[in-house]
Amino acid sequence: MKEGTSGIPDGLYPMRAVARFTGLTPDVVRVWERRYGAVRPSRTAGKARRYSAEDIRRLLLLHEAVRRGHSIGDVARLDDPALRALLEQSSVLRRPAGSSEASGEAEPGASDGGGVVAEYLGAVTRFEMRRALDVLGAAAAMMSPERFVTGVVLPILAEVGERWSRSDLGVAQEHVVSAQIKGFLLTMLRLTPAPPPGAGRVLVATPPGHLHEIGALTAAWLAAARGWDTVYVGPDIPLDELGLAARMARADLVLLSLIRQASPRERGALIRRMDQLAAMVPVWVGAPEGHAIHAAKTRVRRFKRLDDLGPALDQWAARS
Repeated sequence: MKEGTSGIPDGLYPMRAVARFTGLTPDVVRVWERRYGAVRPSRTAGKARRYSAEDIRRLLLLHEAVRRGHSIGDVARLDDPALRALLEQSSVLRRPAGSSEASGEAEPGASDGGGVVAEYLGAVTRFEMRRALDVLGAAAAMMSPERFVTGVVLPILAEVGERWSRSDLGVAQEHVVSAQIKGFLLTMLRLTPAPPPGAGRVLVATPPGHLHEIGALTAAWLAAARGWDTVYVGPDIPLDELGLAARMARADLVLLSLIRQASPRERGALIRRMDQLAAMVPVWVGAPEGHAIHAAKTRVRRFKRLDDLGPALDQWAARS
């Protein structure tokens, strides 16, 4: 394992990060490791534990299995496919003990996107934010990134927008959801395995004046999960700066996300800048259906659905 500048092997995480990602306390993680062999972390020269992304995903699965009533001694012996199968068979995503809505009735499991959305929004409505994150973590551990994004993340955002417009959700709850989804996607992006040697490199960002970055984050995670060397640059990036970054990083592709509509003047300037950037490196743009960018004359490739991005990335990689 290659050592980073801090002396910690690249791609490994300390206990505090594991606790934050999984919702488990350090004491529980240590007991599960020592007593049940749930995971086998690496050690630094000073004997400190370091956990891989695979360890963290396994702990998320184990956490959800225990939450649903299974004994850690029983489930720790299962490999990851068997754990996922066990959770697929379980029809319950349990509410936390003492919840005002805990009824014991069966609800859709984590493999059911609609059930995850309902469980997540129920927790948010009750301001049970740790439970809300646990719901996301369990679903992400069981689903493919594409299924999680299209079946959970996007429906959550759509439903939150709808409820907010009806005043069924407050501003505080809407902001919490945005912050949680953003933070969760950043975590999942960090937890993707390192790209294979020779993988294509993609820079992901939103252009200047476009501050909504969840679309870009989902695209970055999907690209990383498909083996691309993904550099997430962030929102509101001047395109000349992005062009410089693309040259320095030797990027094979630049992927931009647009959400809001722009005035004709702003849109015209943006298209000119994107075309200039596309003369240096291929540029792909994702925007919702009905966005004016889809009718514009431009050399950039445009996508209306996230479902189409993954196959396009695979086709690009296969040609390279």
